[in-house]
Amino acid sequence: MIRNPSTTVRLGLLLGLATALWFVENLLPIPSVIPGARLGLANVVLLVVVRFDLKEALFLNLARGLLVSLITGTTFGFTFMLSLGGGVSAALAMAGINRWWPDQVSAIGLSIAGAFAHNLTQVILAIVLLGHRGIIFYLPYFLIFSLPTGFFTGIVAHYILQATGWQRIFGLERGKTRA
Repeated sequence: MIRNPSTTVRLGLLLGLATALWFVENLLPIPSVIPGARLGLANVVLLVVVRFDLKEALFLNLARGLLVSLITGTTFGFTFMLSLGGGVSAALAMAGINRWWPDQVSAIGLSIAGAFAHNLTQVILAIVLLGHRGIIFYLPYFLIFSLPTGFFTGIVAHYILQATGWQRIFGLERGKTRA
């Protein structure tokens, strides 16, 4: 997957940024009535990258999940599985929507769809891994919670894309083929 040194550097910088955003989010005292619900700031990076390269977005999701689980000591544990499954489903949902409606759906719409897919997958995985169907009762709350969190993440990604030219800085321009 890594084709040249510039790709390696770009992915390393994006991985560092996603991990730093995850760390900052964990420092924020965000009250939540739903256990485990979070803003998903690190998903800003995934949202930006998935608009241009699904493989790189999936790689960054896996690498960030591994790095964060190593930092927290939960490598290949329950939270790692939920995070990885949710991240992959979010990336696939956003990439599918972006492929079929690239100019009709904004970063905000993609982010809400990604948050929805992420939360749905996490609840399904929790049911499967824990073997307890009662977890399904969390689903409506998580799906409702995905609207404001997806909106917030989408707004942040939208302004990053518009204000900074981030896609040009990291060589993530639509239709541009990389060596």
